[in-house]
Amino acid sequence: MLLENRGTRAFQHGEYILLPNMHIDVPDKIAKIWLNYKEIIEYADPTEVKKAQEKLESENKKLKEELTKLKDTPKNKKGK
Repeated sequence: MLLENRGTRAFQHGEYILLPNMHIDVPDKIAKIWLNYKEIIEYADPTEVKKAQEKLESENKKLKEELTKLKDTPKNKKGK
């Protein structure tokens, strides 16, 4: 798991050292321990986050269009 240290102190577990304002990939076992500290967060690359967000927005738009079409079918109109 990729972690980032937003604190001012270093963290060390065996061969893994996480310095302030640094991010490293550590095994999940170590990540689970370090994530108990408020200054340690899971790191996500901003470009990857943006790509995922764009994909979700696109899927959301398609689903909204599909929902609108389904609502407009005669079977779903009330009173008819």
